[in-house]
Amino acid sequence: MCGIAGIYNKNGVATGREVIESMSEAIAHRGPDAAGFHIDACVQLASRRLSIIDLDAGAQPIYSPDKNLCIVYNGEIYNYKSLRKELAGSGYPFQTHTDTEVVLAAYSTWGPQCLNRFKGMFAIAVYNKKKKELFLARDRFGIKPLYFSELPDGSFLFASEIKALLRCPGLTRQLHPRAIDNMLTYGFNIAPHTFFENIHQVLPGRYITLSPGSRTEKEYWDIDLESPLILSEPDDLAAMLRERFAQSVEESLVADVPVAAYLSGGIDSSAVTGAYSRAGSETVKTITITFDDAGYDESMYSRTVSEAFRTENIEFRCEISPDDIRSLVYYLENPLVSLLNLPLFLL
Repeated sequence: MCGIAGIYNKNGVATGREVIESMSEAIAHRGPDAAGFHIDACVQLASRRLSIIDLDAGAQPIYSPDKNLCIVYNGEIYNYKSLRKELAGSGYPFQTHTDTEVVLAAYSTWGPQCLNRFKGMFAIAVYNKKKKELFLARDRFGIKPLYFSELPDGSFLFASEIKALLRCPGLTRQLHPRAIDNMLTYGFNIAPHTFFENIHQVLPGRYITLSPGSRTEKEYWDIDLESPLILSEPDDLAAMLRERFAQSVEESLVADVPVAAYLSGGIDSSAVTGAYSRAGSETVKTITITFDDAGYDESMYSRTVSEAFRTENIEFRCEISPDDIRSLVYYLENPLVSLLNLPLFLL
């Protein structure tokens, strides 16, 4: 999962590591394998790592060859190997086999335009020492979270979770009424708002650049609603969807640790499991959540799918207590009018 956090102030960050270390500690559950820090005059960065790719050499932060650029990053870039090959062919001297360094090399080479080259999910923070410039970006659909706030002294705070921001002195905990209105109206809150008045989200498909002279926020991607419809026969469209779906699943399997598929027995997870089973020769591991209440339990369907694709299916029996709900709210941070997230949280 991983997590990132940071403090930026063009006029200088207060000396000492206590605050950034406390922010890192607040999201330690996101990255139990390693903690890393970058301390500079105008910025302090923290990374919590859950090792997925290049397990031995992927510690963050990672620096550019000239030590000018520094990155902390949460996510996974599924096409990083092809990008690495392209960048290495242009002369970039890679030191690791991580997708993190590929992201840094891509930003160093192409600037913000690199975001349109990435297939994956990400929250990125890159600091340019010479320019004293901080670059923040979030993936197209906002799969990876990225929150920020600004203090009266000019400090800009960001983190993968709100609880890390709340470790900063001077950040008040003031309720945002519109978030409650959104939750009661739609069943969930709407970005960029959170339930805190002065804490916001970086919107999906956007990036923010902070420098001593300016602050900009730009959209780098959105669904093109003006694009013409693909006019083809239904069978041709089905074949196109099948091909792209299979490719997407196969690209998502990139990891140096075992990958399992979540299998509920519904159409979407069954389709992913089927594509996964066809992508390689090894037996696919699947995980299913079961319930004692027959009204919620769908294990009969997941077992059927598992048998059809010959997966090694692991069943997780879900039992819910009031303390579990309290924990869910703590980690979710943006309440929902639903408990659908709770079984996945317990898993």
